[in-house]
Amino acid sequence: MNHVLVWVGYLCFVVAGVQVIRLIKLHYEEKERSEKEAKKYEQEAQRLQAKVRYLEEEAKRKKIVEEKRKYLQKKKEQQIKKQKSNQPNKGVQYKHGKRKDKHIDQKYKGTPELWGVAGIYANTYITLKREILFGRSYSCNLVFPEEMPRISRRHCLLKYDRNKGMFCLTDLQSSYGTFLGNGKKLKPGESVWMAVNEEFCLGNGERFRVGVRTGS
Repeated sequence: MNHVLVWVGYLCFVVAGVQVIRLIKLHYEEKERSEKEAKKYEQEAQRLQAKVRYLEEEAKRKKIVEEKRKYLQKKKEQQIKKQKSNQPNKGVQYKHGKRKDKHIDQKYKGTPELWGVAGIYANTYITLKREILFGRSYSCNLVFPEEMPRISRRHCLLKYDRNKGMFCLTDLQSSYGTFLGNGKKLKPGESVWMAVNEEFCLGNGERFRVGVRTGS
């Protein structure tokens, strides 16, 4: 009888020990799972914080870009307004109004002039002192607006030779070319001689005529 009781007690001890071990194992598994979830939530929180910082920096960058765009737009409008003013360009003198062709003839003596036939300088005659540099750059003598991309920053150069009584037109590697009145396109860097009353045009259709004024 005592022997049976010992075995029963032993079995109860073993069962209790197994239960304790199982409970301890469950405890550690639950603890490990909780730590993994906590680490996952922490990583998610860090990711969200990084995203918030990125969005804040992006908003600041967009604000700076927008302010810069407005500044450049305002500056561009001021440049266009300045270009459209009636102040003469550097190195040339020009007036607006119709001019009769009888004032432009082929005599060598007289004042070389450039007559605007078509474009923003239409009905404008310009006196050549030495030479005229055409382009969108402010270093040019005859300046075109920035919104005319078919005009290069330094498009072409026009000079007058009093000994020959002719004009020399030089293309300055322009992007869209310089054309004579007959439609011939000058090669990049090419120079041609033009007689009085001949015409030429720039890449966007700005057309001019050269001549020599001998009377008022």
